[in-house]
Parts: sequence; C-alpha cells; structure tokens
Amino acid sequence: MAYICTACGYETPKWAGQCVSCREWSTLSEQRAASSKVMMPGGKKAVGGTVRDMHTLEGVQASRDHTMEKIRTSIAELDRVFGDGITEHSVTLLAGEPGIGKSTLTLMLCKALTTLGKQVLYVTGEESLAQIGGRASRLGIEGNILLMHESVIEDVVATIREHKPDIVFIDSIQVMFSSVLGNTPGSIQQIRLVTELLVDVAKNEGVTVFIIGHVTKDGGIAGPKALEHLVDTVAVLEGERGGELRLLRTEKNRFGPTDEVGVFAMSGEGLIPVENPSAIFLTGRRSGAPGSVLTATMEGSRSFLLEVQSLAAATKFGYPKRTAVGCDPRRLEMLLAVLSRFMKTTMDSHDVYVNVVGGLKIRETALDLALIASIVSSRLGKPIPEGTVLVGEVGLTGEVRSVAHMEKRLKEAQRMGMKRMIITASSTKSLKNVPGVKIIPVGFVGDLSKVLFETLENH
Repeated sequence: MAYICTACGYETPKWAGQCVSCREWSTLSEQRAASSKVMMPGGKKAVGGTVRDMHTLEGVQASRDHTMEKIRTSIAELDRVFGDGITEHSVTLLAGEPGIGKSTLTLMLCKALTTLGKQVLYVTGEESLAQIGGRASRLGIEGNILLMHESVIEDVVATIREHKPDIVFIDSIQVMFSSVLGNTPGSIQQIRLVTELLVDVAKNEGVTVFIIGHVTKDGGIAGPKALEHLVDTVAVLEGERGGELRLLRTEKNRFGPTDEVGVFAMSGEGLIPVENPSAIFLTGRRSGAPGSVLTATMEGSRSFLLEVQSLAAATKFGYPKRTAVGCDPRRLEMLLAVLSRFMKTTMDSHDVYVNVVGGLKIRETALDLALIASIVSSRLGKPIPEGTVLVGEVGLTGEVRSVAHMEKRLKEAQRMGMKRMIITASSTKSLKNVPGVKIIPVGFVGDLSKVLFETLENH
C-alpha cells in the first residue's frame, strides 16, 4: 500500500498530514501500489528501451501547419474560447460541476462536428446509450454520431485504433479504468494512466480527444494535478445550476488564449450562444436601487457591462461579516480599509455583502471603483443615477489608477445606451470623445462621494 497526494500525485509509503511536495494539507490518500512486472536486483526497475528516430527542427516546422490545423465549428462562442477553433490532434479536458451542462455542450459539439463531415465517437461510462439517445432527442440532435458504452480504457483505445474516428469524447475520465491496475476507477493512478493512454492515441493516431471531468466541492478539477499537465487544453464550464447563464473559459491552452470567455444561455433546446452578454447580464435589474452599480469588464478581446450589488446591513454580532460572490474576498477587505481611511465611511458596525450579478467571477482590479461606489450607495441609502458606469483600480493610498482597454469599455457603454462614465483622471487625456457618453474624471477615492452627490443633484 502507498499514500498518494490527490493534489500533486506525490507518493509516499507513510501517511502524513501535509504533503512534502506541494505542502497541501490532508491530501494524502491510501492507494494500492501498482506492481512492477520487471525488477532488477535490489528492487530497482529495469532500464531499457528502443532506439527511436530523431527529427530536425526544419522538418518539424515544415509539418507544423498541417498538425496545427483548426476545426471551426458553427458554435461561435466555443470557437472564440479555444482560439478560432479546435486544434486537430489535441487533447482537451472539459470540466464542470455535476448538472452544469457538460454533456449537453458535448452533444451540441458532436452535432456541429458531424455537420462538418467529421466522424465522431462518443464513449460513455456513466450513462446508458438509451439515456444519451434520449437527451439527444430532447435537444433535437441528429446525425451519424457513433456511441459506445465502455469503461475499460484498453478496449476504448483498441476501438479507436481500429476505426480511427476524427473526434473522440470520453464521458467521463473518473469512471474509466485500466485492467492493468488493481485500483478502483477514479483513483489517482487510474486517472493518470487512462489520461496517458488517451494522449498517446491522440498524438500517434491523429485523433482529437475530448475528456469530460468533474470538479471537487472546492471548485478544483477532480484528480491529480498531473491530469491538467498531460492535456493540451483545460476548459471549465461555470455557472449556477439553477440559473440561466453558463460561462466557458480556458485555464490552459497550448494553441490559443486563456483569457477569452464564451457565454451561453441554458434553454430547453440546449446551450444557446449569447452574442450580446451585456444585455443578458443587465436583464431584470431594478432601476434606482441603492447599492446597484454598473461597471465595464474585459474578458479576452471584448468588453461587456455587469451589475455589481452591495448590501450594508447593521451587524447583530460584535464581528461584522464580509461576503463576496464573484470577486476576491481579500480584495473586498482591502477596499473596505481604503473606504474607512479616505472616505471617512466606517463599516465596523455593518455587515457587507457583495455580489456580481450573473455568476461571472471577476479577476481584474478594474472592478474596485464600482465596488466602493456600490458599498457607499448602500450604506447611505442613495441610488446612483441610471446610465452611470464606473471603472478604475483603487490603490492603498486612495489614488484611482487607470486600467487597460478603456476605449473598448467606453464603446460598450455607448452601445448599451449609458450616459456617463466615471474613470480615473489620467485616462481622460488619451480617450477620444464618444457621442452620448459624458466622461467624469476622478483621481482620488476621497472625491468619489462628491462626484456622485453632484451627479445626484444634477439629476
């Protein structure tokens, strides 16, 4: 028996509370060690191999254009995320929570690929073929899609080598297992070996492989970290299962960007690509509500508007709560300290709840100014006038800093009919005037209340 870290795959004969490799706590789990068939005296593995052919750099570069060809589907949002299409002969890990829509998106992709004349093989180890067929019927998906119910990876690989399909979908990696190992499906060693076999058949047989995976309760991808290193692309489908929106983003992409996001809406017909995310994110917004603020965020090469909501409520206990959904909670704590120091608005006796509407997780600091304005608006009970967008990073000394792609944010605000945009004063010099949108500069966070109140008085 051996103990293997679920985070990094480190193996040790003894259990410990902390992994000595990645320093994560409570990640060592007991696994049956795989027996080695060939051993040298002293317990060392035999060393041997076959002499392989070598290739010149010029030869590799000459064949690169063929091996890096893209498959452009009819799903524009998906092509955007993967970098203008899916790279042939690549291995992609598609992860997400149970019920988030991974199988639905996969079937839609199968339909789009068969329309292009690609031969698609869908391997399911979790659901029966009747269940897959029933879901396809509900979604109106038809076509020559090959289905196979199998969990033994050796049989799957043999089938791929025999029939040589263009695209293979594995649903899911957690239920696939190798008969060589004695471990249960989903164990660290099983997932690693299964993935290695799929990567090998993809590269040597010229097959494009999609692996469906699950995420843990903490939001991480289930399985060893080596799983993410072995594949070419890691795509994650996010969203609230009870909500309408689904967001597809890549955390790793060897053939394209990792900052693009695809927006889909869940419906009875499947996942519908959303061409105008701003309109979806602002649907149902209550006009004139204190604590509601609009901001313009960047996701990859495009900008769209989001609503940021804050609620400041008197705390019932001695220690006020800070809850943030869709943004960094540590960033919220820092902004509250800046708010108390430079705007003379203390929140020591108030709980603060912040939510980015729509389920999007904002990672950029351009959200700072909108967060502070939202908290102040809720604390004072005064709404911010309609048509106002706030964008800017706030420093620890209270200065409002410029952010990238301000021109794209401004044009998106104009397209959505916004009337004014509050940004850092240093960005106003380089921006061209946009008809219909008034630019209001602010250089110091302490002046924000004055700017907002003057705007309130004028409207």
